[in-house]
Amino acid sequence: MCLIPDNSIFCCGYYPTPKKSAFIIQPNKMLKHVADTPFSIGLSGSIYYNDSVYVFGGSTTSGIWSGAFKYYLWEDKWANLNPMPLKSTFVSCIAKNNKILLSGREHTKIYCYDIIQNSYNELHNIQQGQWRKIICENNKNAYVIEAGGHIYEGNQEWKAWRTIGNSGIISKELIGCKVLWENSAYFCFEGYDLYEFNMKEKKCKKIDILY
Repeated sequence: MCLIPDNSIFCCGYYPTPKKSAFIIQPNKMLKHVADTPFSIGLSGSIYYNDSVYVFGGSTTSGIWSGAFKYYLWEDKWANLNPMPLKSTFVSCIAKNNKILLSGREHTKIYCYDIIQNSYNELHNIQQGQWRKIICENNKNAYVIEAGGHIYEGNQEWKAWRTIGNSGIISKELIGCKVLWENSAYFCFEGYDLYEFNMKEKKCKKIDILY
C-alpha cells in the first residue's frame, strides 16, 4: 500500500491468499475499487510517483516472485514492468528523478530501478542476510534500516553506501509501512513496537507499543 494524491491510500493484493483486487481508500474511508492487478499477488511493495503506482515483488499462488507492475492512476490500467533481479516480499522503496531505490526481505541487495530505461542496477550488498528493511530519505542522504539492527547510509545520488550504526533493534520481522514526517521515519517491528528513525540525528528510538 502507498499514499497517493488527495490524501488517499492505494492498496492491492491480499495475504495469506494472493488476490488480484486493487482499491483506493479515500479520506472519507470509502473504498473505491479499481482495475485488478495482472496477477494475484500479496506482500508486495509499492510507491506512488508521477501519476503512477509502481508495485514490486511479493507472493503469488506459485510462491515468492520478482515481478513488477505499473498502475496508471488516472487511466485505471496496469502495465507489466521488467522483473526485479531477485525474488522478494516486503519490498521497501523511495523514488526521485525517475528512479526508485528498493530492497526486499529475501536478499541483501539494494537496487535502483530506472523508470525510463525499465531496468535495474545493483548499488550495494549489505552485510546482513534475509531481513526485512525500511528505506527512507531526507534532502541529504538515503537510509536503509534492516531488522537485524544495522543502519546503512547512502548519499543523495544513492551511492557510497556505508554502515553508520546500529538501531538497537533485533527482530526477524518488520511489519507495517513506514510513515515519513518532517525529518523522521516511523515504522513497526513485530507489529506492536513503534519506532522513530531521526534522519538528522541518525538515531533510532522506540516510541510506544501499539495495541
